[in-house]
Amino acid sequence: MSDVIYDGQLQCPCCEEIHVNFLQAGKCSNCGCNYRHRIAWLFMQREMQVSKGMKMLYFTPDKSIAKKVKNWFPGKLKTSDFYRPKKMDYGIDMENIKELKDNTVDFILALNVLEYVTSDTKAMSELHRILKPKGLFLTSINISEGRSVKNKDDSKIRKNSRGVREHTKEYDATNRPRYAKRKYGLDIRDRLENAGFVVSIFSYGLEGDFNEFMKYDLKPEERIVCCSKRE
Repeated sequence: MSDVIYDGQLQCPCCEEIHVNFLQAGKCSNCGCNYRHRIAWLFMQREMQVSKGMKMLYFTPDKSIAKKVKNWFPGKLKTSDFYRPKKMDYGIDMENIKELKDNTVDFILALNVLEYVTSDTKAMSELHRILKPKGLFLTSINISEGRSVKNKDDSKIRKNSRGVREHTKEYDATNRPRYAKRKYGLDIRDRLENAGFVVSIFSYGLEGDFNEFMKYDLKPEERIVCCSKRE
């Protein structure tokens, strides 16, 4: 059980500021982190053990938490963004990772990335390939009840500032996709296990103390999916 006490005050676990407000899409008014950053940071702080000899690959790092992750990780960290290769160490296509050999990475972090790739099964297979035995792939996924569904080819579903679902024509495929290609359901575990991973799914505040669910403004659908590779 957590020792977090909810006294009516909101706190961001990423910047550790008290009396923050959580704005649209759960964004922290102080550091800008949202639901996926908060739950991922809690998991990495509480559940992971990292060492200097480890190699980490961080996909599409977000400004609001990237610096904290770099300071937290004691090993060799490389970043990748397919749409911003000049600002990163790599510009990796997750569905066809040519830059890295088999069994070369200890820890892969990719928060809410699989939803945007064209073929998530190819991406899962490639991530499993480059991960070392006993290595870890950590992602955050918004998981709904039921099975995973694809968004329509000609439109993407999003919520506008009033929280109303609306359809928008798909953006040019050469640009960064702004809307997810799929919505994951409970079968995400099967999809990852089919790629070879051993899968555990966590949801802070629901499986533990409800106090931190309220204090940190966590989201019930936002889960940490921890995937390990067998020896």
